[in-house]
Amino acid sequence: MNAGKTQHLLIRAIATAALLTALPASADEPPKPAEAPAAEAAKAEPQVELTAEDLAEDNPIERVVVIRAGKVITNNGDDVENGIVVIKDGVVSAVGRLVEYPLNAKVIDARDQVVMPGMIHVVSTYYGEDTPRIRYNRNGNNANRTVKDDLASFDHDFSPLLKSGFTAQALLPVGGGIIGKSTLIRTDGPADKREVDTKRQYVYVSNDKSALRDALKGAKKEIEKREEAKKKWEEQQKKMKEEQEKKAREQKEKEEKEKKGDGKDDKKAPAEAFSLDTPPPTPPPNPQPAEAPKKDEPAEFQPPKIPPPLEPFVDLIEKKEGLFALIELDRASDLLHMNDAMRGFEIAHEFLLENDPQSDFYYVQDKLIESKPKLVLWPRHSAIPSSTELLDLAGDLARGGCELSFMPLADNEREFERFLPRVAELVREGLSRETALKAMTLNPAQLLGVDEQFGSIQEGRQGDLIVLDGDPLDGLSRVQKVLIAGEVVFDRARQEDDE
Repeated sequence: MNAGKTQHLLIRAIATAALLTALPASADEPPKPAEAPAAEAAKAEPQVELTAEDLAEDNPIERVVVIRAGKVITNNGDDVENGIVVIKDGVVSAVGRLVEYPLNAKVIDARDQVVMPGMIHVVSTYYGEDTPRIRYNRNGNNANRTVKDDLASFDHDFSPLLKSGFTAQALLPVGGGIIGKSTLIRTDGPADKREVDTKRQYVYVSNDKSALRDALKGAKKEIEKREEAKKKWEEQQKKMKEEQEKKAREQKEKEEKEKKGDGKDDKKAPAEAFSLDTPPPTPPPNPQPAEAPKKDEPAEFQPPKIPPPLEPFVDLIEKKEGLFALIELDRASDLLHMNDAMRGFEIAHEFLLENDPQSDFYYVQDKLIESKPKLVLWPRHSAIPSSTELLDLAGDLARGGCELSFMPLADNEREFERFLPRVAELVREGLSRETALKAMTLNPAQLLGVDEQFGSIQEGRQGDLIVLDGDPLDGLSRVQKVLIAGEVVFDRARQEDDE
């Protein structure tokens, strides 16, 4: 670019920036008054700083994506009507109603639609349409295994999850007993950004009391074995140190005695008569310096090797930060059995409730509220066994202070599509709107320790968002677009046109 053209573009950019406050961002919007009221100006939202590079029309890099929405559900306070979300380099940089954005930004017109955070599938065994379902047909303790042991990469087709609004899933191996550790992955986007580092990771324990009890007892024995080995090692080190000190004392005493012995006869002997026939005395040999005794360097303690399946439970017993057990409960009595299996062990754990159409969890509802603030469950009403009386389990648990995370009833396309309508039905029956929205987005993010990246729309969060053609909880809305790291990875209208 020559200097004249550069100067021309900069002048044009400055003039354009000066007009931003006077002209609407879209031609079909009514013009705004020249001066905003003082109260509105005081509440001005964060603005994106415009640079010459941003304003340049020939800049080939579209680093900024702007969504102009009819409503923005932030999960961080009130919804923003007629809101604007600015995503820069894949991260939300501003959200509000009074937000400037660069001229070369990619603008998504969603003024008649709703934008919300992408949903997170908190317990998934869905490996993608292009990957055969992996079945290990194994039981027992596989706590050390993750899906990374069986998949070469996470660059798979998760389109059924994606088009239903799930932007991430905590993926598990398939099996029984103690299945393995979760791995959080995005459902699309660049292959090198699929896996997400989490501050919390769970070991999934299926409804198997004996497997949990045996794993905890086995881990305890390994800890005792390690402590006993360390105690022996410390005793050996102490004995070795004492021996070294003893040798050092003996050596010092020996050297002092030799020094005193050399000085005993320091008087000169009478000189012998000198004779030419007497040969000169032979000089004594040059004494070699005595080698200093080698000290045995204390080696670092090498603990006995722990069987890999027991390592996570050793970490649980020793309260390793960020690790917890997610324990499956099929019925009320399972809570009692699992608590009995954990008796004598204080390990971090949460519960997953498989609340079937007829469920007896109301028997232990108070115990759950008392002991577990985080719960994972299916979004549906259950009836008292052998009756038609429906229970509002989710509502009662939420009102009791539990933090709920919803998950699909099954890992297939039909249940992914029915997930939002099922949650909407709970809201129609009395579950609060805020609880329902957070149970699909923010609460799963908090459960997995990624709420500083996902689950809400605010500055600094990842641009993993979904656009719907209506309110997500009216039961009829459909996901129209999905963005991951600010990039549109699913567009329903475009897909339908292609078909």
